[in-house]
Amino acid sequence: YAKPAPFTSGGELSLASVTARTLAVRGNGIVPDAVHCLRVTAPVKGVSAYATGEDVTFAWSWSDFAVPGTGAGMQGAGQAVGSSPVYGTFEVRVYDAMDALVRTENVGTTPSWTYDNADLQADLAGETDFRVEVFNVNGGFRSEAVELSVVAI
Repeated sequence: YAKPAPFTSGGELSLASVTARTLAVRGNGIVPDAVHCLRVTAPVKGVSAYATGEDVTFAWSWSDFAVPGTGAGMQGAGQAVGSSPVYGTFEVRVYDAMDALVRTENVGTTPSWTYDNADLQADLAGETDFRVEVFNVNGGFRSEAVELSVVAI
């Protein structure tokens, strides 16, 4: 429970005159940060597509605001930014065109994953378009999903 005590030009109000409010506090301090820059790196770099019959490789970036010098705004202008250590693991989920979950992969601390064409064909049963989600998982908590839709070319 919390009671806000507004400050006025006449001074602080008495807590007895303030109505109590119930607040739900979310534990964002322990939820991992979402990954970013989810992209297809092969066979067609920078395009959210794949060539039919080819493996599809995905990569992503991550950051951690608790580590100075890794993109948290705590480095000098023009200074190269390092990579944050990976806390936890990465999880990839694949959904078919009907939005049904067809595969879940824990890829450890590696910020990339290759969807083998044989697995793709088995999972999607002839469909060509699909969607992937990537999560950062740590201590039983999962980050927000970052997703990418992929089409065949």
